[in-house]
Amino acid sequence: MQVFKTSPASRKRPSRARASTNRRASRTQRQSEQKSEQTAQKLNGESGAILAALLALAHGKRDVRLPERWHGQAGRIAEAFNEVVQLNVRMAGELGRLRHIVGREGKLKQRASLGVVTGFWSESIGNINALIDDLVHPTMEVARVIGAFAQGDLTNTMALHIEGRPLEGEFLRTATTVNGMIQQLGCVTAEVTRVAREVGTE
Repeated sequence: MQVFKTSPASRKRPSRARASTNRRASRTQRQSEQKSEQTAQKLNGESGAILAALLALAHGKRDVRLPERWHGQAGRIAEAFNEVVQLNVRMAGELGRLRHIVGREGKLKQRASLGVVTGFWSESIGNINALIDDLVHPTMEVARVIGAFAQGDLTNTMALHIEGRPLEGEFLRTATTVNGMIQQLGCVTAEVTRVAREVGTE
């Protein structure tokens, strides 16, 4: 039987191949670990930025924004957050506008608007406008009654109900006071007219 002898060089080749494979696997593992670490650092950075932005918004800082350059889920979060901030800024601006236009310039027909909004944004705008209506109505009623009185009409009085609801608090007190004043002036006017007629017939 013939026996083949393996040379020392041929015996070393498998070990060298295994070493090369091990080095490649180790390098791949290190690259994977580095990539995972970079991803974790990126996520930690984005989470920290989001937390800082939320805290700033909670403290009323109107200029806080998240970076628009973010991609993926972080980018969608940034977009949604920035939209919420913008809506809050617009709401604050609208309230300031109404304070000036309605409260100072006396343009009582002005109302709040944020454009096309839904949910509690729409409810908030509706509540603001309803509040303005409730505050403006007594003022306009007083102006109507006083204007009629200035024209010599003492039959007009302030309504004590608005859309089926009875007036309450200061609104009721104001309406009652104005109506009482008109009634007293009517009595005085009627008495003056009676006396004038009696004097004229004597």
